[in-house]
Amino acid sequence: MSLSSEELQGITHVLAEEPFKKTISMVKLDTMSGEDYILLMNEIVHYLDSKQPSLVQCRTEPPEARVVRHLEFLKGIQYKPHEPAGLKTGILMGDKKHMLNIFKFILLDLANIKERAYLARYLMRVPVPKEMIQSDQEIHEAWNEYIEKLNEFKEIHKSVVQQRRDGPDTDGVRRDIKSMEEERKQIENRVEKAEKKVKSLPNSDVWISAARKLREERQKEEEVQMQIRKGFIL
Repeated sequence: MSLSSEELQGITHVLAEEPFKKTISMVKLDTMSGEDYILLMNEIVHYLDSKQPSLVQCRTEPPEARVVRHLEFLKGIQYKPHEPAGLKTGILMGDKKHMLNIFKFILLDLANIKERAYLARYLMRVPVPKEMIQSDQEIHEAWNEYIEKLNEFKEIHKSVVQQRRDGPDTDGVRRDIKSMEEERKQIENRVEKAEKKVKSLPNSDVWISAARKLREERQKEEEVQMQIRKGFIL
């Protein structure tokens, strides 16, 4: 689906501002080479998720690896292409039709997409075959523990966002802080127990890495939440 002049203009305006600071006219945006579209895509993706390869690192990345990475990223931010069948080839070749629609989806809603990219980094589930989960009790228990941690992280993040927006009710805040500190210790113990469980399971490195990343980010969220709450009672 081709973009309107208003949409093209909106994209160029976003690119002209921080953090991109690119002077790209509507005509240039509509007539760039496939390679230029790919470079711009890499830059946008890296801005949204700093864990993604930098522009320098992308220079030596095999095209097939880049396509897989971009497809996973787009899945994480819930991008729904108008022509799913041609998306993989479009990303590989830097096809204007596909790339501009991706830029439109991301750049015209940049703040929300950045939030999605942040959450996707920790909430994209580790790929484990359903048959494996159902056929082995140890794996089944570890998987349930893993899903529980994902849900806990989502709730903590939602609470932080809400408190940043509205500020907490000061009634009972001190009691809540003490309770949160106790719950945090319990969560840490349960995560450590889950990590020990999966060490003997297939793909244990992937499971443990996911658990550690989730725990680290959940701790950051809790610390922010504590700071916000404490700030309201000082």
